[in-house]
Amino acid sequence: MSKLLTVFGATGNQGGALLNYVLQHPKLSEVYKLRGVTRDVTKESAVAFTKRGVEMGDMDDVESLKRILAGSYAVFSMTQCTYSPPLPRQEVIILAASCTCNSFADRSTETVWEKMSFESEVAQGKNIADASVAAGATLIIWSSLPNVTEMTGGKLSNVHHFDSKAKVEAYIRTLSIKSVFYMPAFFMQTIRDNFKPRRDNEGILRFSLGWPSDTPVPVIDVSDTGRYIAPVLLSAAEGSPEKYHHKSFSCATAYYTADDLIAEWKKVTGYDIRYVPLDAVSETTVLTETPNSTTGLTSYMQQVMKESKGLITEYGFYGPTGRSDVQWALEQMELVGEKPTTWEEFVRANEPWFEEA
Repeated sequence: MSKLLTVFGATGNQGGALLNYVLQHPKLSEVYKLRGVTRDVTKESAVAFTKRGVEMGDMDDVESLKRILAGSYAVFSMTQCTYSPPLPRQEVIILAASCTCNSFADRSTETVWEKMSFESEVAQGKNIADASVAAGATLIIWSSLPNVTEMTGGKLSNVHHFDSKAKVEAYIRTLSIKSVFYMPAFFMQTIRDNFKPRRDNEGILRFSLGWPSDTPVPVIDVSDTGRYIAPVLLSAAEGSPEKYHHKSFSCATAYYTADDLIAEWKKVTGYDIRYVPLDAVSETTVLTETPNSTTGLTSYMQQVMKESKGLITEYGFYGPTGRSDVQWALEQMELVGEKPTTWEEFVRANEPWFEEA
């Protein structure tokens, strides 16, 4: 008898990748029937999944959560931080480059930011978890991130796009349901869509992120989401959903510095690229309530940027055990015959990078 896997964020980077993986996997596609949940069931990608046999549901219909989750054996759940009011695209790029925030990977024109709705994101995550338990689901896989406030002893308390997910994770750990925590690193897609090198007025290709060029950051091709989660789904399919109960998967191909990324770009494309660290907010920047006249960023945005940079440079994306945690997750992938996409492979698969060159 098939098991129902309900996937939230079905038309986004993570959920869509998981659905595609299961649909193409010879064993998982036989074991799991799929239901996708999204904010817009009329979206082209949602319609495409429907044609491939995926039942689609409306994520924003809070009253229908129990109906959406009815009959689910396993649930992949995630939330996306929300922002207001709207910001011009350039300010979004400046902000994202210093925040390691993958929410921008799906946004192509404008986004919104002023104060992250921490409370609403946590509430939504808890509601999904509660509904999963009420529906009798056996397993929930939550897309999480480290609790930066706890990791830094309160020194960095404004990295809300990490802490909100960690808050939900802590809640899920108290519930009577098997749970696993998928923690994706900085998306390669975010680099491709928002930060690929551009030519300056002198014709030089420049690449910018919000930290020094020798700072290592874990990077993931988010299309590999299914590969990372495969060990969990396969063990559950074989009747052992408890195998990874309460385990966290720190998911990254490897740690890369900006210098490493540039070296691979040059290897594949042949172009020289210069790294220019983005420093829209320095340690001496005076924070003001009104938007900065140069960057358009308010004091709240600037504070988030400063603390996000501090996380990366002082503590690391995953904290002090990050490298060993990433290695463990990679070892679980290898046990089921999977391996991650490297940055070089991603660069080759996404050419051309520099049409204007």
